[in-house]
Amino acid sequence: DGWGIPVPIDRDQAIEDWFDALVSYLTSSGYLADPQLFERTWPPTVQIVTREDLRVHALAWPALLCAAGLQLPEHLVVRGRLTVEGAGEAADAVEQFGCDAVRYGLLRAADFTADATLTTREFVELCNADLSERLAGLVADVLAAIEHRSGGVVPRPGSLGDAEGSLVESASGLFAATSRLVGELDFRSALDRVWSVVD
Repeated sequence: DGWGIPVPIDRDQAIEDWFDALVSYLTSSGYLADPQLFERTWPPTVQIVTREDLRVHALAWPALLCAAGLQLPEHLVVRGRLTVEGAGEAADAVEQFGCDAVRYGLLRAADFTADATLTTREFVELCNADLSERLAGLVADVLAAIEHRSGGVVPRPGSLGDAEGSLVESASGLFAATSRLVGELDFRSALDRVWSVVD
């Protein structure tokens, strides 16, 4: 099918690219070259795959890993698919919207394991509402306040009032909360926590 890697000693044969990928993951984890690195990095806690790759990752890779006496990844998660109408799959939408916008859309549009279809307009509105309005609006307001109130010089912090104390309290727990949610692959909830502090 054109995806195989030619075998140098027999051009009629090819190595499936998924097999080469497994070898690459193992060697980059230190297999046979750096036992300490390998002990720290293998097996992966979570292996994330597409629906199309599930057969290879759920059957072929485990068979090869077991044959080599290596541990299997702890979890195998099939991620959802984001389709942007008019731009196709997320990988195709990168050309139109850029990597960062598509990454954000993937994490924000639906639960990580659910499929989502957005129109081009919905996708743009999703990114603009959060990034251009909420986040950029906060940055613009802070910079304008610094310019207006202290001539563009960041002032020394004063004593905290109730509003500031509440903000510090909610922000101080943000890292722990989002780390837990990201560990559970609940990216939407993690982003909700971030946006609650931004808002």
